Amino acid sequence: MAPDDPQRAALERALGTPYEIVRLLGHGGMGAVYLARERALERLVAIKVLPPDMASDAESRERFRRESRTAAKLTHPNIVPLHTFGEVEWMLYFVMGYVRGESLGERMHREGKLPPEDVRRIIGELAGALDYAHRQGVIHRDIKPDNVLLEDESGRPMLTDFGVAKARATGATLTEAGAVVGTPHYMSPEQASGARDLDGRSDLYSLGIMGYAMLSGRLPFEGESFRDVIVQHVTKAPPPLDAIAREAPAELVAAVTRCIAKEPGARWPDGRALREAVAMDGDDEPPKLSFLLKVIDEYASEIVVSAAMLTIGAFIYPFLDAETRVIALLAPAFMGAMLFVGTPVALAVARQRGHSWAYLRQLLLRPPRWWAMWWPASWRREDDVWHRLPPVLRRTRIAQTVAVVLGFGAVLCILRIFALPPRGGQVEVVGSFLLALLAPIPVLVLGAAGVASVWGKHRGLSALESSQAASKSTMALAFWKRRKFASLLLPAAASQAPPEPREPADYVRAILERAGALTGPASELGSEAVAAARQVVTALETLDAEIALLARDASPGEIAALEQKLAVLGDGAGEPASRRELRQMLTNQRDLLRRLAEQLHEAAGRREHLLNLLRTLWLQVANLRAEAARDALVDADVTGRIRAAVAEIGAYTEASATLRTDTPS
Repeated sequence: MAPDDPQRAALERALGTPYEIVRLLGHGGMGAVYLARERALERLVAIKVLPPDMASDAESRERFRRESRTAAKLTHPNIVPLHTFGEVEWMLYFVMGYVRGESLGERMHREGKLPPEDVRRIIGELAGALDYAHRQGVIHRDIKPDNVLLEDESGRPMLTDFGVAKARATGATLTEAGAVVGTPHYMSPEQASGARDLDGRSDLYSLGIMGYAMLSGRLPFEGESFRDVIVQHVTKAPPPLDAIAREAPAELVAAVTRCIAKEPGARWPDGRALREAVAMDGDDEPPKLSFLLKVIDEYASEIVVSAAMLTIGAFIYPFLDAETRVIALLAPAFMGAMLFVGTPVALAVARQRGHSWAYLRQLLLRPPRWWAMWWPASWRREDDVWHRLPPVLRRTRIAQTVAVVLGFGAVLCILRIFALPPRGGQVEVVGSFLLALLAPIPVLVLGAAGVASVWGKHRGLSALESSQAASKSTMALAFWKRRKFASLLLPAAASQAPPEPREPADYVRAILERAGALTGPASELGSEAVAAARQVVTALETLDAEIALLARDASPGEIAALEQKLAVLGDGAGEPASRRELRQMLTNQRDLLRRLAEQLHEAAGRREHLLNLLRTLWLQVANLRAEAARDALVDADVTGRIRAAVAEIGAYTEASATLRTDTPS
């Protein structure tokens, strides 16, 4: 035993005979780790002794016990097992499984970039472990290479410190003394912003940053201080991974890139979905499950088509005789029955295997990859370029969609007229309906083709290229990556025009989204705008609390009632002293309420001014983003207005802080 290790001596005295402490494995911010031998089972274990601040009070210890019990229930091949936990001599400790090997951080430090197939395997297995933990209600909150151990014999990655990070994080903030919740370089934007209601997508962001570093040999964000790094996580877009890790497979790069989206809703919905995305043929994913997911993905859209066919068939059903009804509806009914029966079975099996409903719903509703026409925007695939098509091409495709629907109805009408001998006057009725369906089709088709041709000619496209641009699937990425056609697409950020935000927090999210897409000098200005917007929201929250309190105390009705009482009392000539005292008290009360009403009016004015500043900031950042999207020089007026708004917000915040400091409590 080392004579200068009193912690080890205290641990040995407290644990007694069940464990034999072998040696110190390491020491860091989360405590010391000792290698020990569990005598009863003759196995090696790792004992982590947590820092003293974890045991500072009864609430912390109880939280530690609660989180530890949850973490101890995790049983997964890629999670280091937690055998037991306890507290001795005011020390909190974990007894965990011992993994013979090195940490992923040590390997990355030694090798820099890792082979893409190793990265694929590590991300896939860790995503599976996180998915399992998240389903048990456990969020890690400190995913980083040092918390991933690589087993010597198999190379299997194993997550450690489950429960430790969660126990430390609960009830803490980013700025509490010494209590950094997570590691800055791997921290999700919402975690960096101090959000407490984190979910599993925060861990997936951290895993994505790890994947970025493994593929590129560098972190996406570096800085001289903790604050510099987390501000970049919140506001700045990372350098494109495909430009740094050129040798990495495109689908792996895309999977990692989606992990590190700023907004949680844009990331993978769960670890299972990420694992599916990075899985290769031959991985240990059950073949039956993969087949079922492919069935759901490939044929779900046919369910929608089948439903549309049945709907149209039902619409003209009254015009058909018994025989024609059978012929007209048999094919779609048969296909619909097969899909409506088979798909629920596939969904049930996939759900049983652990896939979330959100992921399955995403598969079920998205269009097939050959689809080139209109589809509900929220159901489209992630790599769909529909929103980046110029408006003229989108309108052309919408016209094609309408023509196809009308054409299908016309086919059913023709089937009725020619399949069987007509009866009575039905042929005239159906014929009129057929003409009503057929009449708009030539206008729609020829009009769309003509508009696309004229538009394409102005863009330097041939007739064939114009036709392809108007009819090619928006998921045919190889086509849209060709230089000539890629130049037709709108910039990713400029392709969407969301409505103006309604709440202060919505403004911050909108500014964050636009600032995150800026590069170069504009990105620094965007970061300043995001920080200023957050200051405004904080100031508004303080003002709202002040206004609510003033509105309760400075009621106009109370002032009017006091005025009425004073009027009844009169001018006070020749009255007794008690009456004068009453008048003075009511006068003082009225004057106080008037001052409160003035303060309320002033606070409401300040709130309106702050909201206008926030809206100005949003508009100018949007303008700045639009200029950057067109590769234009940053307009001096735009940058000047942003800097003026940021400066005014800073001055307001500083003045408010000074006022609070100078005001006696």
